[in-house]
Amino acid sequence: MDARPWRCISFREKKIVKKRLIIIIGIITVIIVVIVLLVYFLLPFSIHSKIIEQSRAYEEATLFSVDERYILQTERVDDESGVFASFSVLLAATNEVLYICPDKYRTSDLKGIDWDGASHNVIVSSGDVGTVIYPFAFSDTQYSSATGKHYEETANGYKAATYEKYEIEIEKINSWILSCEQAEGYYQFIYSDPDSWDMFIYYSPYNMGVSINDFKFSVDDSVVKIYVTSTESADASTDYMLFRIQAPLRGVWPTSSELYLNGIQIDKQDS
Repeated sequence: MDARPWRCISFREKKIVKKRLIIIIGIITVIIVVIVLLVYFLLPFSIHSKIIEQSRAYEEATLFSVDERYILQTERVDDESGVFASFSVLLAATNEVLYICPDKYRTSDLKGIDWDGASHNVIVSSGDVGTVIYPFAFSDTQYSSATGKHYEETANGYKAATYEKYEIEIEKINSWILSCEQAEGYYQFIYSDPDSWDMFIYYSPYNMGVSINDFKFSVDDSVVKIYVTSTESADASTDYMLFRIQAPLRGVWPTSSELYLNGIQIDKQDS
């Protein structure tokens, strides 16, 4: 039987082994600390860089509504604070702008800008502000054989049409029109009795003629919103635009209005 005698480890050897173990443990600790620091600092940087890269890669889109009457045009906005997205709504038949969104959304948080199903509402989904809906219950063009005029009518029965001053036969309204001056903003007047409600919108910009190409309107939360596509020219045949909006007998009677000219909101003059 081959027996190997046990060899006693000297104190010096034990000290060397212990020293080597300490060095190995120290090296492993340093490696772990370095790895943790790299993950802690580089991972967020990598994620941030990827977000920036994705935001800079944002592409504009042209989206038709389900009925193909309107165009939703998304737009990229670059400024010193980053890359943002916004949108405009256009008439598909003419490519004229009805509405320009004044808001902008950071593309790094943006999930999408799209039509809300078959409606004409625009829905914006964003990680930082959630879901925002822009309502557009646009009117449809109709024709009245009785008056020989085209007019706009919403699905819930509100009607609107453009008028010349001489077509207004209500003395109180004529007096109001005469009191309206050329201004940067527009004027609003509500004329009602127990059985009817009419809103008049009058706009005459400073030293500039206006020619209405087309208009649409909607009634949202008791607010009449009129979207006009217009050509401004010093040679235009008229220097004003006049709208009359009528509510259905059992409809809500709006209390305020908004006027958009080529997509940009016009301020309202103080009455």
